[in-house]
Amino acid sequence: MPRRLIAMAVVSLSVAASTSAQQSQVPESGYTLTTNAHLVVVDVIVTDRNNQPVLNLKPSDFSVTENRAPQQIERFEEHAVMDPKTATEEPRLPPGVFTNFSRGASNGALNVLLIDMLNMSLKGTGSQEYVRSEIRRYLQHAVPGASTAIFVLSNKEPHLQLKQGFTSDLSLLNAAIDATKSETSTLFSAESELYQDETALNNANHPGADERRSVEDSGANQGGVVAHIRVQSTLGALSDLSQYLSGLRGRKNVIWFAGSFPGLPDGALYRLFSRNQIAIYPVVARGFESNMPPLDPAIAKDPSAEKSDLHMSPVNTVSGGGRDPGAESKYETAFFENAVREQENVRHIAEQTGGKALFDNNGFSEAIERDIRNGSNYYTLSYIPTDAKYDGSFRAIDIQVKGKEYGLTFRRGYYAEKPNQNHHSPEFADASDAMRGAMMHGAPDATQIILKARVVPAAPASAPSEKKLPTGTTAGPDPSLSRGPYRDYAIDMTVMGRTLKFAKTSEGRYHGEINCYAVAFDVNGRAITSTNEKIRVDLPDDVYAQTQRSGLPAHLQIAVPEKGEYYLRVGVHEAVTDRVGALEFPLNSVKALAPTVASSAPGTAAQPN
Repeated sequence: MPRRLIAMAVVSLSVAASTSAQQSQVPESGYTLTTNAHLVVVDVIVTDRNNQPVLNLKPSDFSVTENRAPQQIERFEEHAVMDPKTATEEPRLPPGVFTNFSRGASNGALNVLLIDMLNMSLKGTGSQEYVRSEIRRYLQHAVPGASTAIFVLSNKEPHLQLKQGFTSDLSLLNAAIDATKSETSTLFSAESELYQDETALNNANHPGADERRSVEDSGANQGGVVAHIRVQSTLGALSDLSQYLSGLRGRKNVIWFAGSFPGLPDGALYRLFSRNQIAIYPVVARGFESNMPPLDPAIAKDPSAEKSDLHMSPVNTVSGGGRDPGAESKYETAFFENAVREQENVRHIAEQTGGKALFDNNGFSEAIERDIRNGSNYYTLSYIPTDAKYDGSFRAIDIQVKGKEYGLTFRRGYYAEKPNQNHHSPEFADASDAMRGAMMHGAPDATQIILKARVVPAAPASAPSEKKLPTGTTAGPDPSLSRGPYRDYAIDMTVMGRTLKFAKTSEGRYHGEINCYAVAFDVNGRAITSTNEKIRVDLPDDVYAQTQRSGLPAHLQIAVPEKGEYYLRVGVHEAVTDRVGALEFPLNSVKALAPTVASSAPGTAAQPN
């Protein structure tokens, strides 16, 4: 199967990625360590006997080994979700005004709800509608302030679809769930997946069964091909998801809802997820049934059929037409062996990536809330391996909390590949292009730099549209997607001065450089148009003091195709410190607003109200 690229393209911005020496800091000591070595990053969840997160641990509480060799912790961070008691209501902004400032900002993880329609049936306990109803139940008591995105693994191209970018707005998440539609997977059926293995066992030694065996062998071979395609499709979509999430810093908890989990190669799991701080929480949506459903719908509808007959396919009969007890016994054995095998597979997926498997036949919304809460309160430990060989071999990681009986969840190892093969991977913590991650469609707001933006049409709706892309706006990676006519939008930004880090020169002036960006994405997450502006600042003391109070103004103008539905993402990057701020909103929310006349000179734009 050809490789499928994720629809959510990352825009190629003109920001150079730093590949210089890695910096790390241990808060307890207060010093900064500069080294050319590469850090291994491990997230650790610590829970007590009541399965509640344990907070306020110190680096000295942990011990780390790699292939049983002790390692020294070089960097230590504690991450925790916001206390709901400290949350305050966000201020209401006028139409067309947006900000990335939030009183409910969280230091916790990012969460992904992945609804796997490719590996889920339409009907039954673990159906797609059942999963949606359980997610709605979870959203009724979701972790306050938790940043969550919704993806769908679809039977259609592209297999991976972003339905809602990262947000803590429960109304947006509920709307995204309501908007997802059930679809039949051509690569999955509950029966063929659960009972595929026992087909070869049916009546293999019965006299006169040669013709029957030929049919069964053909069905088994066809089932094997379908299963292979399903695995490859799933693996390709998960690879796209990993690539997307790798651009976002910190831990990512992926809650993966599926009716059946195909076996995935071990090496692929480690390389896709664990090295990018992605923990998988597989949820077996259908649970593990203790009763075997019928294999043949025709038999299931026959009122005269015995109950035991419902557990057999029509070929499970002897030549005289009676039931074959031996074949039935083999089928029952295959059923339970397959269930146990899948359960082990699901647990293996979770263990490899630092997540937790969930099996629940009676609803799982409360368990999701618990796992997201625990997965958002965690510690990040980084160390420089004592074994400096990067030979591609697997390195086993073990972590203990000294003198305590706590439950620890963390990824169990990594592959020691050469750093140039993992440039964007926190496996070796290479410096990454922060702005590239901040400007991804659907990414959470970046809040290192706080900004406010007012966005309105640059001309009345009655004004003629532009047939060609105007100067100052650039088409996306695929120019064929950017088709006229176009409409211009004016973006007036104010960057909070206190969040900028200007350097004071020997002449007593304050010097800095920020890059402002705006990117328009279509509903599939593809970059359609973009624009940017560089602002160099050289300020005397009095102007600098004023900027600290009132902010630094900037102006951008971007052209977007007149037809279609688009999202606009606006961001600011401070070049010297590699710090970023970004936000995103649907362009439909500003299309009908009155136009404004704004200065085209950078640094002189009016402040948003």
